[in-house]
Amino acid sequence: MALRTGTTLGDTLVGTRYADTLEGLQGDDTLIGRGGADVFRGGEGRDLVQFTSFPVLLDLAGPTSAGEAAGDSFTSIEAFQFGGGADTLIGTGLAGGLLVDGGEGDDSLFGGDGPDTLYGSEGGDTITGGGGDDSLEGDAGDDVIEGNAGNNTLLGGSGDDTITTGSGDNDVEGGSGDDRIATGGGDDLILAGSGDDRVTSDAGDDAVYGGAGADTLSSTGGNNSMFGGSGDDVIVTGDGDDVLDGEGGDDMLAAGDGADTLFGGAGNDVLLGSPVLLAVIRDALGDTLAPPVEEAADPDAGGLIDGGGGDDVIFAGGGADTLMGGSGVDIIIADALGAIDGDDDVDGGSGTDVLVGLGGGDTLRGGSDGDIILGDLLGPAIDPLLGELLDFDSDELGGDDLLDGGTGSDVILAADGDDTALGGSGGDLILAGEDGDSVDGGAGSDVIVGEGGDDTLSGDGDADLLLGDFSISNLVQSVLDDTLPDPEDDGDDLLNGGAGDDLVLAGGGADTVRGSVGMDQLAGGAGDDSVVGEADDDTLSGNGGDDTLNGGAGDDLMVGDLDESVVIDMADAITEQLAGTVIGLAADVAVLDAITVGLAPFGVTPAALLDFLLVAVDGLDLNPDDIDLGDIDLGDIDLDDLSLDDLSTMLGMLAAALPDIIAALIAVTSGEHGDDRMLGGAGDDMMAGGGGNDTLLGQADDDDIDGGEGRDLVLGGAGDDTLAGGAGRDRLLGEEGDDSLDGGAENDVLYGGAGADSLAGGAGRDLVDLNPSSDEEDEDGGHADGGADADTIYGSDGADTLLGGDGDDDIGALDDDDSIDGGAGNDSVFGGAGADTILGGAGRDLLDLNEDDDVEDEDGGHVDGGADADTIYGSDGADTLLGGDGDDRIRALYGDDHVDGGSGNDSVTGSYGADTILGGAGRDRIDLNPSGDLFDEDGGYADGGADADTLYGSDGADTLLGGDGNDRIKGFDDDDRIETGSGNDSVYGGDGADTIIGGAGRDLLDLNPDFDEEDEDGGLVDGGEGTDTIYGSDGDDTLRGGGSADTIEAFDGDDSAEGGSGNDTIIGGWGEDTLVGGSGDDLLDLGDPEDVDEDDGGLIDGGRGADTITGSDGEDDLLGGAGDDLIHALAGADSVLGGDGADTIFGSLGGDTLLGEGGNDFIAAGATGDEGDVAVDGGAGNDTIAVGAVGRYAGGEGADIFVFGVPGGDNQIVDFDVEEDVIALNFAEGLPYTVAYDASSGRLTASSSAGGGDEQLLATLATNLDFTAANLRYDFGV
Repeated sequence: MALRTGTTLGDTLVGTRYADTLEGLQGDDTLIGRGGADVFRGGEGRDLVQFTSFPVLLDLAGPTSAGEAAGDSFTSIEAFQFGGGADTLIGTGLAGGLLVDGGEGDDSLFGGDGPDTLYGSEGGDTITGGGGDDSLEGDAGDDVIEGNAGNNTLLGGSGDDTITTGSGDNDVEGGSGDDRIATGGGDDLILAGSGDDRVTSDAGDDAVYGGAGADTLSSTGGNNSMFGGSGDDVIVTGDGDDVLDGEGGDDMLAAGDGADTLFGGAGNDVLLGSPVLLAVIRDALGDTLAPPVEEAADPDAGGLIDGGGGDDVIFAGGGADTLMGGSGVDIIIADALGAIDGDDDVDGGSGTDVLVGLGGGDTLRGGSDGDIILGDLLGPAIDPLLGELLDFDSDELGGDDLLDGGTGSDVILAADGDDTALGGSGGDLILAGEDGDSVDGGAGSDVIVGEGGDDTLSGDGDADLLLGDFSISNLVQSVLDDTLPDPEDDGDDLLNGGAGDDLVLAGGGADTVRGSVGMDQLAGGAGDDSVVGEADDDTLSGNGGDDTLNGGAGDDLMVGDLDESVVIDMADAITEQLAGTVIGLAADVAVLDAITVGLAPFGVTPAALLDFLLVAVDGLDLNPDDIDLGDIDLGDIDLDDLSLDDLSTMLGMLAAALPDIIAALIAVTSGEHGDDRMLGGAGDDMMAGGGGNDTLLGQADDDDIDGGEGRDLVLGGAGDDTLAGGAGRDRLLGEEGDDSLDGGAENDVLYGGAGADSLAGGAGRDLVDLNPSSDEEDEDGGHADGGADADTIYGSDGADTLLGGDGDDDIGALDDDDSIDGGAGNDSVFGGAGADTILGGAGRDLLDLNEDDDVEDEDGGHVDGGADADTIYGSDGADTLLGGDGDDRIRALYGDDHVDGGSGNDSVTGSYGADTILGGAGRDRIDLNPSGDLFDEDGGYADGGADADTLYGSDGADTLLGGDGNDRIKGFDDDDRIETGSGNDSVYGGDGADTIIGGAGRDLLDLNPDFDEEDEDGGLVDGGEGTDTIYGSDGDDTLRGGGSADTIEAFDGDDSAEGGSGNDTIIGGWGEDTLVGGSGDDLLDLGDPEDVDEDDGGLIDGGRGADTITGSDGEDDLLGGAGDDLIHALAGADSVLGGDGADTIFGSLGGDTLLGEGGNDFIAAGATGDEGDVAVDGGAGNDTIAVGAVGRYAGGEGADIFVFGVPGGDNQIVDFDVEEDVIALNFAEGLPYTVAYDASSGRLTASSSAGGGDEQLLATLATNLDFTAANLRYDFGV
């Protein structure tokens, strides 16, 4: 049993191997059902079903189905598919949703409780879902994907997948192999693509990417993020506040117990973030470290040590010691490891000395010459390596030291405690410590570096370099343990360059930076700084934090944040002022060499110092050759190799790498920039906001402003400004003038304002508006480019160029002749008043020439949808609308539009105006005027192109071309011309004198399908090749069948119908019709006698072939033509001409003229007593003439038979030939008659031979014929 049904459109419907139904009304159906017990249905859109064998099972909440879904039923459906084996799908709980595919093998798919999508193609699937918001894919093999409860997506393509998650907020992807992803508790995203993945996370706030290979990524607890891209990753955290990165290879990040943030990008990383470093060092050493050194018996006891003359190395004891180096080059270490908290007093004496304080509140005086003074620096520097081993914590050991360099060029490192450092005379390098230090460089060009704490740094005289909170010791520690310095150590510093052309860079904290006299270059740091240039022409930068910049007197340049190139330029500016230094950019000087706790110029590396300390400390049994920390090799160190040249040479070597040092320090603090505020005022200002959320106001004249990183607000003001947002979510406003705006990275907002502006959104989801003030008219035009991602773009009242770029863009053009290119992505583009040009580009675009229906736009425009399925709306002008590739929807609106749907199954509608619509390739739907309440008499042109199209005309004189394919066309009112091309077409005219050309194929051609509307205009139909069905109208139609067996029905009007070749059926109607059969065995009928006016009559010409011809009750002319025709004249005075062939002709009421012509014809002249005299002529051939109604009969040439059914009637047989012709009596059987011929009168009579009946006249023949019994034949009862 089958039913099928289907349409309007979108159907496939197959069915049987019995018990089918399959309904699928309206679009998007497929329904196949090749097994038994089907039903399906599937009304309106988006139905699928389609199994075709293999296991299947289905169920959909029971009772359990099985192979080919056993006793299927379903109703509205909404998808499934299967195929390829091992299917199941259950749909527990249902409640909407579902789509499912489950192709190929190993499927299982459950779903339920709405809106599922479950895919699972290829093999190895078991996809579950349930509880709403699902998607779940599982393409290719090895899938198991669960995703219960809502907010899921979960894909898992191409192998080794096992993805679980639940309780909402999931996304998850897991493409291309080795996946196992768990999670739970919400807030997930997790991509983990391309191999070696295993992600386990729990309890919310996840993100986790794990791209490329070798991932592991774990976590328990929330606030995660974890990335780990491109190989060698293992990321472990726990208990919240995590981030971790590990992008690039060779990673291993640990951390745990909250507030974590570890990065470790680009290779060779191990970041632990928990107290496990000692275990790592033990692994590196390959041995167990010895116990720590025991403390001295009296840790408070001090000593006096005087080195005297010579080059001394001095280690202090555990108390408050007094140490004197004396003359010579001395190395003095104030405390012993294991007891390093004494308050020592150290004097280096004469010579170039190295003084090391370690713990306690020490006083270290360098004395004469250039000295190296290390306060508490070595504690934090070696703490990550030896702190646990020696049982001390450097954070608890720092004292309040006094460090005095004395005369000469000194290197001073303060470290922990509230230290006081005095450079004295000479060009000094002073590095402050972690606490609140006070540093005075003294005379000479000094380099002063602050660290943590609220430091006061003063350069005093000459050209100084001051760096706040950029501790080199901190940087050394970060290099050794692969972490960033702790920003919580930054203090609120006061940095004063003093006299001279100074370079001052603040660090973290809310610092105060002053240049004083001289052409200073001043930069704030990561905190909320106050930067004051004071006298002369200064350069000021905020460089992070919410800064306030005040140039003071002179022509100043203000920059929000510094970058590396600016810093190097600034370092170069004070090159000659650093006494005894040679500053250059030597490429072969590594940053690490330059910042080696001040000892690099002496050949002492961090490795050498560590080796020296390990060997020198009593009680430690360590072999330096066993220690290898990456690139730092501590083996083969000989103290005799240490050469301490004079400090001026050391400072020269250090200064050579100074620009690299500064760049490295700034890189360490990247991401900590602040929210700056700058006001340009009059003039052509140049501003750079740098990092942070800056506010930059250019005001008057032509400004050049760069917001830099962060969420900046940049206002150009009057003038032709150049504004750049940089990285971050910026807001840029050009205001007056011809401005150029570049949003840069991330999601920016750009407003052009008055003038011919050029706006570029850059990367990110940008809002780009050429004229945000809708109440201000801006007719200058502009250029707006949204860049990549999904942007929102608005034009101005001028002729704009608007470019969406990649991404799903939203573009609105406003007035004038705009040029718009949506680019790739699913764009929404709206024109406005003016002749706009819109290019959709790739993607499913919405393109509207005039979105504002309240504004009349008669300029016309051009739209090209490009690739993919677009939706296009025209304007009230003469538009050109091109759909391009894809299944497009196009609405032309008013105006004489030109529309080309291009390839794809397009839907195109015109409107008021003479539109030209080309459907192109694909199954198109074209409607010249879909608004039935809008009277459109302009007419239009529609060409459906190849494939099966649907075309609707307008109320005007349209030209509709179906092209190849099974087209459906309706013309509506006015005189339309319709051509269909090849294919089985259905064509319907309408009111008006339509012309329909059918072309090849089995066409249905109907001039007026609306029987309730009278159409008397007449029309022309030419069926062309193929077996056509043709219907006329109520007017005077011309209908041509063409080749093949056509069916033609003319209806009312004086119609002309011609069947052409083939066995045609032609039916006339009310009116004087002319029916021409042509070649072939045709059936020609002038119409139902009840529907034909008896005064009208008609003409039928059967043509060649054995035709069946039926006249009307009017006075018809019926021509049989060549062939053995059957002709029924019906009522009315008809004229019948049989033509060649053995014709059969029946007359009727009305006095017909019946001519047999050639061939052995049979002619019946109507019944005896019929009104009107008939005229019958058999013509050539042996004819049989049934004499009925009174009239004149002639047999013509040949041996003719005149048959009388009853006697009586004043008939004449004018050419009776006694040699050949015969009178046949076909009276009632059993009533013998006597026939007599009177030669004198020619009367042929008959009288009954039984009972002496009266003589009755049969016919009147010619006189004096030799009529004999041979001319008479009795066919009683025949």
